[in-house]
Amino acid sequence: MVKQFYEIIRKTRFSFIRMLTSNMCDLPSKKLINLPETCVDDALEGFVKSHQNVALLQNHRVVIRQDLARLKAENKVTLLGGGGAGHEPAFAGYVGVGMLTAAVSGSVFASPPPSSILATLRTIACPAGTLIIVLNYTGDRLNFGIAAERAKAEGIQVELVAVGEDCALTSSDKCAGRRGLCGMILAQKIAGALAETGAGLHEIKDFICKAAADMGTIGLSLSACSVPGCGPTFSLAHDEMELGLGIHGEGGVRRMKLLPAAETVAVMLNHMTDITSSTHFSLKSGDAVALAVNNLGGTSVLELYVVVKEAIAYLESRGVVVEQVYSGALITSLEMAGVSLTLLHLDDSRRRCLNQETAAPGWPRQSWLSSYSSPQPIPAPASTTYTRLSTETAACLSEGGEKAFRRALLHACRALSQCDQQLNDLDCRSGDGDCGSTIRRGAQAVIEAISSDRLPLDTPSQALIDIGHIAEDTMGGASGGVS
Repeated sequence: MVKQFYEIIRKTRFSFIRMLTSNMCDLPSKKLINLPETCVDDALEGFVKSHQNVALLQNHRVVIRQDLARLKAENKVTLLGGGGAGHEPAFAGYVGVGMLTAAVSGSVFASPPPSSILATLRTIACPAGTLIIVLNYTGDRLNFGIAAERAKAEGIQVELVAVGEDCALTSSDKCAGRRGLCGMILAQKIAGALAETGAGLHEIKDFICKAAADMGTIGLSLSACSVPGCGPTFSLAHDEMELGLGIHGEGGVRRMKLLPAAETVAVMLNHMTDITSSTHFSLKSGDAVALAVNNLGGTSVLELYVVVKEAIAYLESRGVVVEQVYSGALITSLEMAGVSLTLLHLDDSRRRCLNQETAAPGWPRQSWLSSYSSPQPIPAPASTTYTRLSTETAACLSEGGEKAFRRALLHACRALSQCDQQLNDLDCRSGDGDCGSTIRRGAQAVIEAISSDRLPLDTPSQALIDIGHIAEDTMGGASGGVS
C-alpha cells in the first residue's frame, strides 16, 4: 500500500510542481474575502444562510440536510460527497432532497481530513447504509477511504465510488487512474434519485459504477485560477488555451492558439472520442446522450451558451441524439476561464433519474424529457417600412456626382473601421470601451449596402436616411440611437 502511494505521488509530481513553481513571485490575485484562512468557513456559513433545509455540522466544514431524521425513519440510503473548496457550487450545492445527504469541505483545493468525514458518516449513518461519491483524485481517495474504513470498523455500512471519467490523458499508466471531473455531478444526481426511490446500497453503487463507465469529460482553459492569498497557479499567453487540464490546474494534453468556439468544441470532442486513446468516449451515430456544458468559473454566460450551441451542432452533425442538456457552473475551478464538456450515454433508467426532481440548489433546471430539438422561431411582424422621400422633391445627382458620393462614403466608412481600436481606447477612459467596435459595425454595414447597390446614391437625402436606419439597426447602443 505504501509503495503504491509513493508511486502515485511520483507519477503525478508534474502537476504538483507546476502548481508550486508557476508564477510563485506573482502578487496574490484579488479576492473578495476577509482572510484566506477563513474564506471557506465564511462561504459555508453564507451558503447555509442562503438556502433552507440545510445546516452546518458543528465544528466541521460539513453541510447536511435538516430532514435527516426523515431519511433515517424511511431507512433510505444516505449519500455523502465532498472534496476541496474552490469548486462551488460543488459540493454543498448538491445537498438536498434528490441528491446528497451531506457534503464535506476541505480547504481550497485540498481534500477534507478523515476526522470530519468520519464525523459526517457517524451523523448520517442508517441501517440502509451510506454511499460516498467523490472525484477520483489521490487526496479524496485517501481521506474518504480512510474514514470509510474507520466507519466500517465501528459497524457502519459504507461503500465508496470514485468517479474518474476524464478523456484527456492518453497514457497507458493506470497508477493514479483517470481524473474525476463534471461527470461526478451527474453520478450524484442519479444516485440521489435512486436513493429517494428506496433502492439498496449495493444496487445504487453498481448502477453508478456502470453509469460512470458510460460517461466522459474533457476540459479546456483560457486562463489560470488562483488560490486565495496566492498568485495564478500557472500562466497562459493571451492567445493561448490549454486542452485537457484538471479542475485544480493540473497539466493538460497540449496548449494551442485560440480558436473560434465552433473549432474549439470540435477539437475537444474529437479528442474525447478518439478511438486510438485508451480513455476515449465511445460515440456513434444514433447514440442518445446527455450533454453537460460546465463553466469552470470565469467564463461569461454569453460564451457558455455559444459553446452549448456549438456542442449540440457538432454532436448532431455526427448523428448523435442530444436528449438532455445541462449548462452552467456545475463544478468550478475558482475563477478559471474555460469550460468542460461531459457526455453520458442514456437509457430509460438514467433518463428517469436525471429528470427526477431535486431540491439541491446547485443542480441546473434545464433538461428535457424527450429528444432535444430547437424550437421553431416565432414569426416576426412585417418589417418596418423606412421613410421614403418623394422622387419629385428629392434632389438627384448626376452620374459623376453619384460616383463622387460613393467614393466619399466608402472612404469615410473605411476610415472609421480602421480607427476602431483607437476609439475603443478613448471610450475606456469614460465609458464601456466599445465605441470603436460599435461604429465599425455600422460602417461595415454601410459598406455592404453600397457594395450590394442597396443605397440610392443618386439621391443623397434618401441615401442618408437609409444610412441612418442601417446604423440604428446594426450599431445599437447610444451610437445607434442618435444616428
